[in-house]
Amino acid sequence: MGWIGFAWLGAAIGWFGWRLHPSRRSGLTSALVIGVLTALATKLAGNATGLFDDGDTLEWAAVVFVTLAAVATTTQLGAAGTRRRAR
Repeated sequence: MGWIGFAWLGAAIGWFGWRLHPSRRSGLTSALVIGVLTALATKLAGNATGLFDDGDTLEWAAVVFVTLAAVATTTQLGAAGTRRRAR
């Protein structure tokens, strides 16, 4: 799978992360952008360091897990930033 495929994978992970988050207060656009950018950055970093080659199983696993962690973190931070204070 090439760069476009990993961009789609990052967008799918971003959408699922936003959709499955209990509060869904952070924006869908930010979850999609974070998913795509993180997936592409992980692929680039792995290829640049020689950690994996194109199409390796480690490449898939690294991209999925790092993107999941980034989307979960940013979705959680976005939800925490929009909480209302009790009066």
